[in-house]
Amino acid sequence: MKNRMCNRWTGEEIKILRLYYQQEGKSITGRLSQHTWRAILAKAGHLNFGNKKSPIWTKQDLDLLRELRKSKSIRELKYYFPGRTYNALWLKCERMKFKGKREWNQEEEQTLETYFSKSSKEATLVLLPRRNWCGIKQKARKMRLPLPCDIKEQQRQRFKELNKDPAFRRKRLKALCQKPTRPERQLIKIIEEHNLPYKYVGDGSFIIEGFNPDFINTNGKKHIIEVFGRVWHDTLVCHWCRTELGRIMTYNSYGYKTLVIWDDEMNNEDAIAKSIINFDRASSKRA
Repeated sequence: MKNRMCNRWTGEEIKILRLYYQQEGKSITGRLSQHTWRAILAKAGHLNFGNKKSPIWTKQDLDLLRELRKSKSIRELKYYFPGRTYNALWLKCERMKFKGKREWNQEEEQTLETYFSKSSKEATLVLLPRRNWCGIKQKARKMRLPLPCDIKEQQRQRFKELNKDPAFRRKRLKALCQKPTRPERQLIKIIEEHNLPYKYVGDGSFIIEGFNPDFINTNGKKHIIEVFGRVWHDTLVCHWCRTELGRIMTYNSYGYKTLVIWDDEMNNEDAIAKSIINFDRASSKRA
């Protein structure tokens, strides 16, 4: 799946959409390279640029579509629904959540786990002939498999090129500055309700060796609390300093004790408050 910035539609782009959408179908992405196919479909639907002669879906049509989708591809479905376009069939299956019967079997999962991170895109597609690249990536993400080295390098190069654009840099920095995050707001609430001696500094007001801690003790103790997300500090971690131990060791070299709280632990507020109190007491005894 292509990663593109979410761009606003210009008058010229809407004109192109109006002229070529019904004629070219998905090929129109070549004319509208700034927008993904899903974005084009959504915009066409919003502006009613679709096939207005398409017949209304009856209950019998939906029942047949549901049954056929279990074993047929979208292109094969066109034979059974000659009055409908590929786009109409695809959208209806997406909206009604009619999924094809292509569940991953144990052999495919084992092949994916063994070769995905070590092989190129082309080799993986050969090993899994029943799957497309988008489906393979989605399954690998669910299985928490790291990306192949060549894909990572492509992403780095693409991001490097995008980062040369001032507009992209401004948008990126604006997204990064959306602080505090939801888990951090939850912890702020817990700290206030239990009157704990910590304040939020995750807005960039306190930096240690290039890292910005989330919370710092206000009673003179060199104590830090970090709120870690499983995705960025566990699943997709790519550097030792982003791990729990790496961050603790980095702060420890400056004399700070660190408590790491994971975002999937935030539901138990009493347990979080108790762990912070125990952290303060244990650190004080060691001192």
